[in-house]
Amino acid sequence: MEPEEALSQMRELRRTCTLDDLRMDTLKLIADGTVEERSALLFAPYADQPENCGSALLEPEDMACMARLAAAEGFHIHIHAIGDLAVNRALDTLCALGHTTGTKTIAHNQLYCAADIARIARAGDVFFQTTPHWVTMDDYTRARLGAARFSRQFPVGTMRKNGVPVSFGSDACLDEPVANAFAGMYYAVARGEAAEHGVCFPPAEEGISRAEALAAYTIAGARQLGWGDETGSIACGKSADFLVLDRDVMNCPLRELPRTQVEQTWFHGNPVYTR
Repeated sequence: MEPEEALSQMRELRRTCTLDDLRMDTLKLIADGTVEERSALLFAPYADQPENCGSALLEPEDMACMARLAAAEGFHIHIHAIGDLAVNRALDTLCALGHTTGTKTIAHNQLYCAADIARIARAGDVFFQTTPHWVTMDDYTRARLGAARFSRQFPVGTMRKNGVPVSFGSDACLDEPVANAFAGMYYAVARGEAAEHGVCFPPAEEGISRAEALAAYTIAGARQLGWGDETGSIACGKSADFLVLDRDVMNCPLRELPRTQVEQTWFHGNPVYTR
């Protein structure tokens, strides 16, 4: 499908399918695959497959063309990029757009080169979106990436320190679907806790605080979607969207976080779930 034809379909979906709480306003582009399948796009070959640097699922010029057309129509631009070369190309695409009315996001963000950490920080308007469950320690990732790259995955703490907007979400891991934000908060925080050493990928400097993790799941996610003025925090004039929990997630023992239960869910000021 040509980009102009795809854009026409996007316009029609936005016109006919958008509701108050469902908005067809984001273009997702897939730059590469995954480390698990050795298809994430890398600058240097995989440690256990020296002939393989992964796969580009979109050529840079095609990605740039589609993003430019969609951004000009007010769509948010969201790019899946896992390998460091894919992230580099995604940043090329998003930075070239300049100011846009929609948001700009790179999703997953497993590997970065140092220059691109500095570049996303300078841009200031590119969201670093990821799934914190993915920092769980394993052996196969070390075998695929080698020790040096293994020790610099998912630089969440670095992004926070450099002022990059960080948002969290759920995605499917290899073992089971995960949508438990409290388990995600645990991994994001445990990464930096000496008492949890060995649970998560190094380095410990990439761990963040509970408050930062909660913000990544709430207000940062709302802002990434362009909904930050409507929801994502409890404030006068915003929708009353909130949970009532069975524990204080800011102060309970860290290992209890994944066991947090939702007692009530409120949406638009109305209770929609009671345990």
